[in-house]
Amino acid sequence: MLTISTKTQKLLLKEYHKKHRHYHTYSHICHVLDTLHDHKDRLGNFQAAEFAANFHDIVYEVGDDYKYNEQRSCLKFLQMIEEDNPGLKYNPDDPDFKTLNLALVMIGCTHGHTLDRIRDPGRLSDSDLEDVKMFLDADIKILSESQDKVMRFEQEIRKEFSIYDDEAYRVGRTQVLRSFLERPRIYLSEIGRPWEDKARSNLQFLIDSLQYQKSQEK
Repeated sequence: MLTISTKTQKLLLKEYHKKHRHYHTYSHICHVLDTLHDHKDRLGNFQAAEFAANFHDIVYEVGDDYKYNEQRSCLKFLQMIEEDNPGLKYNPDDPDFKTLNLALVMIGCTHGHTLDRIRDPGRLSDSDLEDVKMFLDADIKILSESQDKVMRFEQEIRKEFSIYDDEAYRVGRTQVLRSFLERPRIYLSEIGRPWEDKARSNLQFLIDSLQYQKSQEK
């Protein structure tokens, strides 16, 4: 079974406690892990989901490099796993390799939170595909929380993007929020179905709040 060393665990904590992070901290990771634990019996490969939860935001930068966060997180995860597991076999039939590959797929799919990042879905079993969906849903469960928690989430995201002025942030953030709202389904798995209506209500609330802030500045 794949393991991570104490050194890697310390590096993880160090990354997630960097000053430029406000939402994407270890608290977020714990929230994702708690959600996955609540549905552990439904996950076919819990270790892959656990690895993905821990490493999916290990690289988190804003600005020009923002679009590379997921790719770089994948590379960082792979580097750390290889260092901690020198006997890892790159054999498609090896259980550890399957776990590693699935975790990488999960991390990659957090770019946009869709399954579009999977180059060859046919190579994943139905069980693996469901695990990817459950992980993605757990990662954005915050959207379905109470309005107070969602507002705090939005405030923390704003702090992370403080390099942008209010108008630039409003335009970009509204576009992101609308992209989720316009999807046929925000949550892709069965565990996310009960969260759908609340998330849609919260997304509309956040969009309306951004527009209200703009109107107050006129």
